[in-house]
Amino acid sequence: MRTTITPENIDFEERKLRLINEDQKQDSQLRMVWFALLSSLLYPVLVMICFSLGFPECAKLLTEMSDIYFISVMGLVGVYFGADAYIRRT
Repeated sequence: MRTTITPENIDFEERKLRLINEDQKQDSQLRMVWFALLSSLLYPVLVMICFSLGFPECAKLLTEMSDIYFISVMGLVGVYFGADAYIRRT
């Protein structure tokens, strides 16, 4: 049985590919946000581990970097949720 290529078939396949790509993009973004959230929870634990193992210099460096780190990570998470809410609203 032969399949005839029609404009409707092409449109259907293009829509199907577009939906698959959008789904994969959303999954990737969601994984990225979860990774960012989990790493922001583990960052203070890393500082405490360094301090408890007797590396006060390491703990001090991590503490100094934490301001920029948390601002960046939470900015990333905020942009994701803001864009998601905006896209769902329109």
